Amino acid sequence: MLNLRGQDLKDDEAVVIRSEPGSKGRGKVRYVPVSSDLYTCLRTLSVVNEGGRLFPFGRTTIREWWAELCKKAGITGVTLHGLRATYITMALDAGVSPIEVTKLVGHSSLRMTMRYYRNTQESREAARHIREALGIRETPEAVEEAQRSSQQLSQRASAER
Repeated sequence: MLNLRGQDLKDDEAVVIRSEPGSKGRGKVRYVPVSSDLYTCLRTLSVVNEGGRLFPFGRTTIREWWAELCKKAGITGVTLHGLRATYITMALDAGVSPIEVTKLVGHSSLRMTMRYYRNTQESREAARHIREALGIRETPEAVEEAQRSSQQLSQRASAER
């Protein structure tokens, strides 16, 4: 994304992402659909930057900005790469084809995409089995607390969208 240029914006609200020949993407090209609002912002950046890179910043600068933003917001443990895993999980949970998600995120295999997938229902089931195996009983108070925490996380995730 940091190498995105105005010529990479297509008329159908898609963005062409080209990886550098020596990078993990090995010089591959992929088309990523974006919202009309994001497309408009990218078009504006294209005009402002006169055909140059839309984001004339390095990875280190972006990471520093993200860390500062998280600190100001009181958020800990959230990385930009972690947001990518969240995108994968939310897309798959919403019913987007795993093959399509693999293409959108630029992974070379479905296996790689599935490494980032965190199925919340499966996680709850696994936790229940572990509690049973350890002989830990669920008290009504513990269930209520878990439900409150889950609702807070869902509300926070909705607010971030």
